[in-house]
Amino acid sequence: MSNRGRGYDRGRGGRGGGGGGGGRGFPDTRGRGGPPPFRGSDRGGRGFHDRGGPRGRARGGVFMRGRPAIIDRRITDDSDKALVASFASSSRTEGREIKLRTNFFPVRVPKGPLYEYDVAITPAAGTSARRVKRRIYQLAEQTTAWQQANMTGKVAHDSSAKLISCFELPQPLTIMVPYYDEDESGPPQQGGKEYTLTITFIQEIDTSNLLSYLAGQSQFRNYDILPVIAALNLILAAVPGRTGVMVGRNRYFFRSAAEPQSLGGGLEAWKGFYSSVRPAHKQLMVNVNVCTTAFYTPGNLARAMLNFANSSFGARMEVFCKSVRVKTTHLGYRKTVKRLVRHNAKTYKFDTPEYGRVSVEEYFKRKYNIRLQHPDLQLVDVGGQKTNYLPAEVCEILPDQPFRGKLTDENAAAMITIACQPPNVNGEAIVNQGP
Repeated sequence: MSNRGRGYDRGRGGRGGGGGGGGRGFPDTRGRGGPPPFRGSDRGGRGFHDRGGPRGRARGGVFMRGRPAIIDRRITDDSDKALVASFASSSRTEGREIKLRTNFFPVRVPKGPLYEYDVAITPAAGTSARRVKRRIYQLAEQTTAWQQANMTGKVAHDSSAKLISCFELPQPLTIMVPYYDEDESGPPQQGGKEYTLTITFIQEIDTSNLLSYLAGQSQFRNYDILPVIAALNLILAAVPGRTGVMVGRNRYFFRSAAEPQSLGGGLEAWKGFYSSVRPAHKQLMVNVNVCTTAFYTPGNLARAMLNFANSSFGARMEVFCKSVRVKTTHLGYRKTVKRLVRHNAKTYKFDTPEYGRVSVEEYFKRKYNIRLQHPDLQLVDVGGQKTNYLPAEVCEILPDQPFRGKLTDENAAAMITIACQPPNVNGEAIVNQGP
């Protein structure tokens, strides 16, 4: 719904982003409970030239050099000046007008109404709600009920409780979803989980008066634009939501956007994009910007824990391990680490029917012929309602997982170095790789 060809060229100074010369380049990548934000507002805006450092500082320059900015046709008639003047007859404009290329792109809004629905998922998704809900929606889109309702390619959702459709859906609408994980070939024959999506109509979202409101026509000043903006944000996120990893709100990260760069301590920096629909003169615009956040480096959990512990004095290992998704090497199942245990493989003992009371170290040697290399390292609990203690070295960190803890000072310094890029570099990324 957006045109990423050239962005939006304005006739007077404004707050640009990574796509233009202004360079307020890095929105908050944190989301709830994530690492600190990394903004390029100062260093990126002045142009961070390559000084031969060890990490990826790109050379500054002019974005789209040699291609003059063209004033958007919506303001060539000075209608924007008339609109500003109508707000206060005594207003005065000071300064000199300039042309400024910014990272805003026009959005074509559907003429007909949009329809908003609430989605209730039963039973509740549990402790790994975000991951499970996304998987539930993936499976729901493959069901016959979803296809019979003609929803394929015509609805957008947030993989949670909100759905937007371009036409009225049948009511009542329920979709049964037999659940299985991505590494499983299909739902179990017996005893498998099944979720129900109940899709309930909320409201019709009127778009017919949107352009009149944006043009400043007085009779439409009470028009509520917020539902339209919320719906379009959800629609614009539909494609990156399927192909990327969402961290926080409207921020999507892609391994293909740029090669991840190591932050040390078992973490790496990913590049991504932020998008947000904004009202503008006679047009809705979408602001697209670059952002950077920390992900776990895939690999052995024990080695990652040791790297993290060695990366900073006083680093909290519990923060690093909590909620990371792993695959066991001895049995091949996938689990989420709930917590770090005080015991290690030498000190923790339990009763077994085969060997009597043994330590975890001895059990893995006798049961799986695995001689643990790090028996002094704390165990991790991957159990649900019952505990399930495992040595970290038999766990492999699965790819594409954002790190939601607080970065150490060393990690944060490396992140800032990677994130700060000149506006021209951010601009090229937005127009060539953006969502």
